[in-house]
Amino acid sequence: MIGRAITVKKRVIVVVSVTVLSVAVAAAMIATISAQATARPSGDSRYAGQETGFTPEGYPYRGSQDAPVLIKEYASFACGHCAHISEEMQALDRYVRDGRVRIEYHIVTFGRIGAATAAEAALCAGEQGRFWEYHDALFSSLMALGRGTFTVAHLQSLADGIGLDGREFSICLLTRRYRDRVQAMNDEAYDVPIEGTPTLIVNGRVYVGYRPADELVQIIEDALTGAGG
Repeated sequence: MIGRAITVKKRVIVVVSVTVLSVAVAAAMIATISAQATARPSGDSRYAGQETGFTPEGYPYRGSQDAPVLIKEYASFACGHCAHISEEMQALDRYVRDGRVRIEYHIVTFGRIGAATAAEAALCAGEQGRFWEYHDALFSSLMALGRGTFTVAHLQSLADGIGLDGREFSICLLTRRYRDRVQAMNDEAYDVPIEGTPTLIVNGRVYVGYRPADELVQIIEDALTGAGG
């Protein structure tokens, strides 16, 4: 009986030790992501020199309204392939800066864990002119930690990491100011219909799924040729 009790006690100690270690590792990873976001001032952002804002319908955009090529990007912040294509789309930044491409971001949730809350947080960041920077922070977090970490506390830490007014962001997020807007965007995606993410609609032509940078560039070049650009 004594030997059995000692064995159980050892198991408890091991379980507690592993749990504490896991929490410590997760905390360190969150701190790293926040530090990386802080290390990139807005002036050095990849979006510097790009026109950004929201359409009259409430969709975040970047690029000139007179651009000959319009990309409607349907994506979820809880979608790994969406995170990957977001990185690849950096190859299109030069087209956005020189006025040839405009990107509209259409939020899709599809009931994925954390997707709606993350989307609401991104729109709250948009109130302070940092939607796209927060968009990047969310995808970096998704790839490092997974979508299960999109708690209010973690979303707040990402906001702090990119230099947002924490109080204003917190009020926006906790009152769920953009809950209806996110739901409306998701409903619109169903109506299109969007059957998977990511989906890009480039001047009316639909591309479903992940695409590498070189393929994205070719899609834009073909669209520019078709548009006479």
